[in-house]
Amino acid sequence: MEYFLYIEIDILSLIILTLIYFNIHRRQESYLVEQKLFLMIIELNALILITDTIMELVEGKQGYFFYILNIGASFLYYTAIPFIGIVWTFYVDYQIFRNKQRLKEKLVSMSIPAIANGILSGVSMFCNVIFFIDEKNMYHRGDFIFLFTIFSDFYIIYSFVILIKYKTKVQKQHFLPLLSFIFLPFAGSIVQIFLDGVNLVWVSMTVSILVIFINIQNEQLYTDYLTGLLNRRQLDYYLYSLLQKYNDKKKIGGIMVDINSFKQINDRYGHNEGDQALKYTAQILRKSIHKEQFIFRYGGDEFVILMEIDHTSELEDIICCLKVNVSRFNQKSITPYTLSLSIGADFYQTGMTVQSFLKHIDTLMYQDKNKILVEYKDERIEAT
Repeated sequence: MEYFLYIEIDILSLIILTLIYFNIHRRQESYLVEQKLFLMIIELNALILITDTIMELVEGKQGYFFYILNIGASFLYYTAIPFIGIVWTFYVDYQIFRNKQRLKEKLVSMSIPAIANGILSGVSMFCNVIFFIDEKNMYHRGDFIFLFTIFSDFYIIYSFVILIKYKTKVQKQHFLPLLSFIFLPFAGSIVQIFLDGVNLVWVSMTVSILVIFINIQNEQLYTDYLTGLLNRRQLDYYLYSLLQKYNDKKKIGGIMVDINSFKQINDRYGHNEGDQALKYTAQILRKSIHKEQFIFRYGGDEFVILMEIDHTSELEDIICCLKVNVSRFNQKSITPYTLSLSIGADFYQTGMTVQSFLKHIDTLMYQDKNKILVEYKDERIEAT
């Protein structure tokens, strides 16, 4: 019974990885660095599952063919696990630093433990080192299995250290899934030291890959990649749900925010600085609202804040707080330009649709923008 359960879990894990792999693979023909690394992790984990299944199926079966199959699968199995460690470490490193050249520079040094483990795995095909297969075609751990554990856990520990050290550089929604991938395989490898015949590394890796995949899917569906705010899809969905349950007990407030002279920031300082302006604005917006209020990237350099409130003064308080936070940001002189926002805000009125309400606060925002432009021109005339 345990034998069939073992095989079934292997096959189920392989099916999960296959579904994830082709779900990613069918969507596009070219891939970003992190996508390539993630696909490599899936491929290597699938290889482990296949070799692990072969080892379990042929163990104890007599005949030269089964012996070669067992020893070859064992070699691939023990060789592949540390190489997953390399790819995973690079995946974490890229999530932190977003530097492809950095990965190339680290490739040789980071490969040393995995290559050493691969050599020892190759030697184990002929003598007792990491593993050995006896004359009855039965698998056994070798006298130096601890070296395999050291080589494998090196990557897990290294990626954990850099993830904790540079956690402020990782987007919040990515941190916990990345941490889970590190924790689960590490815990599985520790258990395997004490329980011979129990294989948990590949199980934990499959679960971790699934967690990361779900996180990636959620991010693509719900959030804006650049700012980490909720995206336009979620704006329409959330506002529609608010209007469906609308009554006079609570007011629905909306604030449309636009970055002034955003095109000039891009033209004068480059698109990287323009992207940074969007991120700074997102940070300022987060500081200006309460937890039960939501911020969305509407499109381009426009943002929307939605909320349910009891009193009209609450909307004015948020706008006031937003203006104060913008002023404090500019006082720090972080950017070579002065960040300026146009704001349009109002409450939902019965009979409005999702689109008409958004258009309404968008119109108010442009009225504020025109007012700012007029004041700016007047200031320049007075200065001359």
